[in-house]
Amino acid sequence: MKVEPYNIGLPQVEHEYRIYRQLAGGKGIPRAYWFGAECDYNLLVIDRLGPSLDTLFQHNPHRFTPEVLLMLADQLVSS
Repeated sequence: MKVEPYNIGLPQVEHEYRIYRQLAGGKGIPRAYWFGAECDYNLLVIDRLGPSLDTLFQHNPHRFTPEVLLMLADQLVSS
């Protein structure tokens, strides 16, 4: 689940939801189950396919490992 404050300056989760809906069924695209507002937050419920690129980047001295780069390249050319 992704959560962001309702009154954030540049909301992202609704835009992300729309993109996931357009790309639905594509390889490596998470399924978007629900988007909505609850209390003071926008919420997006999607499949978790693994760690985010940001997480991989942060945990490897701000660089991608060769394995991650190869997996990304494979996904890009296979899509």
